Amino acid sequence: MKKLVSLLSSSALALAAGALSGPLPASADTTTNCAGLQAALDAAVDNDVITLDDTILCPGNFTLPQDVDLTLQGHDANAGDGFDAAESTNSMLSGSMLGNVVIQNLTFQNGAAGTGAAINLYNSPAGQATLRNSRFYSNGANSGGFSNVDINIDNANPLTITGNIVGAPGKGNLTDFGGALLAQTQGSIVFTDNQVRNNTATTGAYGAGAELEVLGQAPTGGITVSNNIISSNSGVGGVGGGLSIHSVGSGAINVTGNTFSNNSLAAVTSNSSNPTNQGGGLFVQAFSPDAALNQSHNVFAGNAIGRVTKGDTNVSFDYGGGGEYAQAATISSVDDTFVNNSVEGGDPEDTAVGGGLAVQGQAARTGSFASVLTGYNMVVANNSVGAGGEGGGIYTGFSNSCTHATDCPSEAHVFDSTITANSVGAAGGASGIAGDDTDTAEVVNSIVALNTGNQKQVNGQGTITVKDSDACQDATTPYAGAGNICTDPLLENPAANNVHQTAASPTIDAGDSTLVPAQVHRDYEGDTRVQGAAVDMGADEVTPQAPTLPLAGAGPRPVAPSPLLALLGLPAIAAAGYAARRRRRRA
Repeated sequence: MKKLVSLLSSSALALAAGALSGPLPASADTTTNCAGLQAALDAAVDNDVITLDDTILCPGNFTLPQDVDLTLQGHDANAGDGFDAAESTNSMLSGSMLGNVVIQNLTFQNGAAGTGAAINLYNSPAGQATLRNSRFYSNGANSGGFSNVDINIDNANPLTITGNIVGAPGKGNLTDFGGALLAQTQGSIVFTDNQVRNNTATTGAYGAGAELEVLGQAPTGGITVSNNIISSNSGVGGVGGGLSIHSVGSGAINVTGNTFSNNSLAAVTSNSSNPTNQGGGLFVQAFSPDAALNQSHNVFAGNAIGRVTKGDTNVSFDYGGGGEYAQAATISSVDDTFVNNSVEGGDPEDTAVGGGLAVQGQAARTGSFASVLTGYNMVVANNSVGAGGEGGGIYTGFSNSCTHATDCPSEAHVFDSTITANSVGAAGGASGIAGDDTDTAEVVNSIVALNTGNQKQVNGQGTITVKDSDACQDATTPYAGAGNICTDPLLENPAANNVHQTAASPTIDAGDSTLVPAQVHRDYEGDTRVQGAAVDMGADEVTPQAPTLPLAGAGPRPVAPSPLLALLGLPAIAAAGYAARRRRRRA
């Protein structure tokens, strides 16, 4: 089955450059130019290494041998060995019934095939595939095209994609449907250190930048996504403006250290009951209740989702998740940052939800389940949902796949986090954290403040518990619960996503240290937690600055009188030894 049939049916920029530098060791079994490449492939035996070394990018189309363990590589990644299809309607590199295949240090450009314009590997029941340190530029699929890189491994072996560049400014890849890179396997996927940028899906995007699918149900069928830059990809309809992840397996989905920025899903009119426009930066759907989504140290910035307009008023669904939309039974978010993401609202038949993050339970193949979000040290700032929307910062609820809210409610447990300067439009739900009446929200040692459009910072859930947090349920009233306050947290510059506390912040030492989860030893920037009399509210923990003491034997240091104090006729006050608690200097 070519596609997973579901209910839906700059710090890292150097990573790929470092991986792509320098010539390969002289260990190749065969070195060939373009003219001899196909003959070398046809003659290959197990464990051969074929190195392409030519002064041009090879025109034409090449086929990998069946059932052969093989490495195909460019001699020097910086020299640009590889392929230029010159608008050929066939894949530049294809193969089926493959053995273990490694493709590395190659360039693929100007392909135009309907599916797999650059690479099309499929129906490999025994082998595994590795795609490493390669570049994919300006490939444009013809009508009906799925993806420019299409890899389908029909077994439980791992599929590894690392150090690649898929698209770039002025050299993005174009597809009719699906991501610029599509990876499918029955086993596990490792997707690391890639750059996926400036790619476009003209309709029905399943990850306009990339799509990862685990189709098998093996317990080991996990997905690892780490240290990637996924930026400026765009789609019309579908899910996942940057990256889409679908998993039937019960293995964990681990998403760590990625940047999802400026990806988008354009406004669309839909007559289908299948949801669309979910997950501007990232979309995750795990069908097994045993498949935990573990994510940490990711940045979701400037992603956007356009309005969904219904042509058929008999069907409706929530759309949104400007930064991320996630459906998994268990979701852990540690040190993740969601800033400046947006969801356009305004359609009365559907609801725009989750400017930064949307989490929804679902009806899975093994039965309905709730989605339980536990967030630690989250920063959620300056995200927005338009008119009639819910959850300027975070939304948790149930999806349209559930027959009733009680089938798959959602829970949000937020610890030591800062959710501020988010907004909802006219007639919108809670501006900070929103949910439905069967859902649960718990907020502990956190700041949920200065979110606008609805005075209720946390609202809509049937059960709301707030402890030792700065959050208002109206203009002046804190939520019921020990240690809660309702006041301006006096952060440095929340409008510019600077959520550091100032010396005047009432949230300093205002939390309950006994409620800090055992796994939270540091704040969102890595500073040690609990440095004062008690833990600070919010994602930021202030580090006290010790007074500067005189050198041994130097004696007291004279202090010049203050001109203002002299003017007032008051004695000078020595400043040595003054132990003011103030913010450490930040770069």
